[in-house]
Amino acid sequence: MPSDSRPVAASPAQVPLADFVWDENARVFVHPAYAGFAYSDGDATEARIYEILRRTEDVGLFSETLQAQITDWATEYHFSERRHNLLRHLPIKSGQRVLELGAGCGAITRQFGESGAEVVAVEGSKLRARCVAERCRDLGNVRVYCSDFQQIEFGERFDVVTLIGVLEYSGLFFRGDDPFGACLALARSALKPDGVLLVAIENRLGLKYFLGLSEDHVGKPYFGLEDLYTRQTAQTFGREELAVLLRRCGFKNLTFHYPFPDYKLPTAVLIERAFHTAGFAPGEIVRQTLARDYTRALPPTASERHIWPELAANGLIPALANSFLVLAGSDRLPDWAAADAPLLGVVYAPRRQRRYKTETRFSVLANGAIEVTKRRLVSQVGETDATEETAAEANATVRQVLDADAYVAGAHFESELMKRLRQNDTEGFLAGLRLWRDFVQSEGVEASDSTRIRPEFFDCTPRNLILHDDRLAYIDREWRFLPPCSVSALLTRGLFYFLGANLPYVAERDTTLGALLTEWMASLEVQLDDALLAEFMAVETAFNQVVHGNGKQIPAHIRRHLRWSRRDLNAETRLLARANRLARRQLKAVYLRLKR
Repeated sequence: MPSDSRPVAASPAQVPLADFVWDENARVFVHPAYAGFAYSDGDATEARIYEILRRTEDVGLFSETLQAQITDWATEYHFSERRHNLLRHLPIKSGQRVLELGAGCGAITRQFGESGAEVVAVEGSKLRARCVAERCRDLGNVRVYCSDFQQIEFGERFDVVTLIGVLEYSGLFFRGDDPFGACLALARSALKPDGVLLVAIENRLGLKYFLGLSEDHVGKPYFGLEDLYTRQTAQTFGREELAVLLRRCGFKNLTFHYPFPDYKLPTAVLIERAFHTAGFAPGEIVRQTLARDYTRALPPTASERHIWPELAANGLIPALANSFLVLAGSDRLPDWAAADAPLLGVVYAPRRQRRYKTETRFSVLANGAIEVTKRRLVSQVGETDATEETAAEANATVRQVLDADAYVAGAHFESELMKRLRQNDTEGFLAGLRLWRDFVQSEGVEASDSTRIRPEFFDCTPRNLILHDDRLAYIDREWRFLPPCSVSALLTRGLFYFLGANLPYVAERDTTLGALLTEWMASLEVQLDDALLAEFMAVETAFNQVVHGNGKQIPAHIRRHLRWSRRDLNAETRLLARANRLARRQLKAVYLRLKR
């Protein structure tokens, strides 16, 4: 299809936005000949989403009330603050004009609105459009339109146009032999000459699909790998396919960003440049993210943690990433979207109380060095410097310190310990634990008391250590835990959470987590007695009360996990099986509506 061609307009004819009819009750502009739209998560589900939004006072990006309403996949997708990690690193700002094609229930619309941009959000489903309006009810810079976006005449041009989770459905909604080209041509027609199209879409060749997880749209393993798509299903693309499609449709300049584990709920986003920068190890970041099967909750057939570094060594992560975020321009991309921008990637830590949520950025400096900076996601009222304490931190328990550091290259220590277990290298694993213990005792203890750690070593656990040439480096020294904490309590803390991330291994050993923890602590010449367990619980309770607000739940949580065994894994498997059946029924219902 020629790059300047337009999609075949559906009936009724295209109408300018100025001619849409204002629906006061829904607070939405509606196409004057609106006749409904097929795509939906189900009327009951979307009615529930709307009622939650209507009853919720705080509908902002960091609404704790909305987070508390997450009970299933639908509420997680529409309310999780992880949705916004996809675009947080992009400098969308006041004065820019944004067109969101396919606004869903308003999660991303809200994000654009809070940036100060002038937002036009288009959603085909009237109930969903009402959800968008409700989510953005206090934002005067957001206008919501209800229409199939093929039926709109976009007279104005935009700085940014989005197709987030939309392009893959083109075959279902666009007529003609080239529905994907038609969708992209429509998006391009609404862009300014130097505007940016944002496309977020799954990779049909994503690693998780090779590991047996279900294709996200049809709920069947290997569906996309075998190219079983039809005009009655969504269709995704591999990296090269997508690049060819975009260029064919007139988008000459492309920058690929890679959200992990996927674009729906990312915890990290890596930029194309990250995979070509000397001294940077993106595989060590990616291996800490775990993909999900959204319809069947199937476990992967192999460990992603150990595959990603090997893919990185062979230059294959971009081709096998589970999702893409593509910044596409017809002409030269603006500096912030260009492939040579200094940002390499961002990692997010949102699951905390609002004032402690952070992002960690990896950037290339002018001299070629890689810098790591951390900042709060939520600015504090009256805060003049990102490294200053908030009033809540002056509590003599926990302080958060956000410093810039030089990047440390090497292997993620926690993942390497897991690998040794999978290799049945028990001695190598125990040697790694001793290396960690010796590092803490050498570098992290108080000068006046060698049994106590220094406050900044509170988070010196395997997940925050880098291994290089048999030496350890402690990264991400964000926390200062001020009450006394023994070396033994730190070792207990690190191993407890290590085992929590390795429950299948506990099940294979046919023992309890507590028994294995006791065994490993003994290998470090530490007896896990009642006094040490009580200290560990007290430390965790104090820390989690400040950072997560759930300190009172911690002792029960620890006791429950210490008793965890294969029996619990079997019970969880049965629960997942029931959830799988429900998810498949919901997915089937969506596609039956689409076919109609």
